[in-house]
Amino acid sequence: MKLLFIIFSIAIVISVNAQEFTLQNQYGKMIKKYPFIVPYQPSDSGLVVYRDVVYKIVTEGTRAPRNLCFDSFSLPTDNNSKKPLLVFVHGGGWASGSKEMDHPMAIEMARKGFVCVCIDYRKSGEALYPAAVEDVYAAVGNIKRYYSDLLNLDGRVCVIGSSAGGQLASLVGCNDNYLSVTDDIVCGSVKRGEVSNMHVDRVIDIDGVLAFIHRDSSEGQDRPGKPSAATLWFGKSLAEDKTKGLEASALNHVNANSADYVFIVGTQKRFTAGINEMGDSLRHYHHWAKTYRIFRSEDVDGKSETEIEELPESTTPHCFWLFSPWAEKVVEAMSEALADWL
Repeated sequence: MKLLFIIFSIAIVISVNAQEFTLQNQYGKMIKKYPFIVPYQPSDSGLVVYRDVVYKIVTEGTRAPRNLCFDSFSLPTDNNSKKPLLVFVHGGGWASGSKEMDHPMAIEMARKGFVCVCIDYRKSGEALYPAAVEDVYAAVGNIKRYYSDLLNLDGRVCVIGSSAGGQLASLVGCNDNYLSVTDDIVCGSVKRGEVSNMHVDRVIDIDGVLAFIHRDSSEGQDRPGKPSAATLWFGKSLAEDKTKGLEASALNHVNANSADYVFIVGTQKRFTAGINEMGDSLRHYHHWAKTYRIFRSEDVDGKSETEIEELPESTTPHCFWLFSPWAEKVVEAMSEALADWL
């Protein structure tokens, strides 16, 4: 009986680990269908790198205080050369993933002249919505407030998120402070009225959800015995209560103070739910919105726009930013979208 229990426990661990959002797991899933892919892993050689810098101390819901950290990448520079800040928010269904998964994009954007930071945030297994949103707010505000001199920041901020991180980035970029941010942080207690310094100027959303409640969205659709990532994050299904799904949808928060937005998408249409309406709302408030679609050159060479529009959803998978040949195109799109900042 003891042996059976051990075997059963091992099986559970293997099953859980298989669902973890890691580069290795994603590569194992995708290589069979996309045999040409290569993990995108540029070197940080020659860059100034800080790792595991604390931006917030979490005390609620933990047995002991826990640090939330960021890693930063930038070119060597003198103190008179201030640069824009790019904050990378990783994906993983609000349940897994790590800041290290965004290192490749951050490294390449740092080489182009930006200060790039990749942040931790609390996952659904540790704290339910809106904890992760509060953490992104805190990261932007505290890095600007307390690490500006260390990183030589010029005050401009772009938040870049992929998948679940894209949802978080898009929501924070609305700049409407709908959350009551009262967290104790590493450098003191910051109350809601002081969070104005976390204003976001630009957002780059890479295949991240803009609307949980939308005809084109499949987020929050549970299966028997398998609750969705959104259900695990909100603590209840959208079928039971749509309140949090509506509140967490950036589409519902666009206003005059919102950032400018860039959407980088593949061909998985469920990740573009609400993108047209979001663009219309942004333009209504005189913000700009631009969309880049990511393909392999081989998929589109010689094809008309109509033929490209009709490509199957499987042409560019979700998580395309992690692998060549798509990752380089994501960096090109980000560079073009931020060219006016350099």
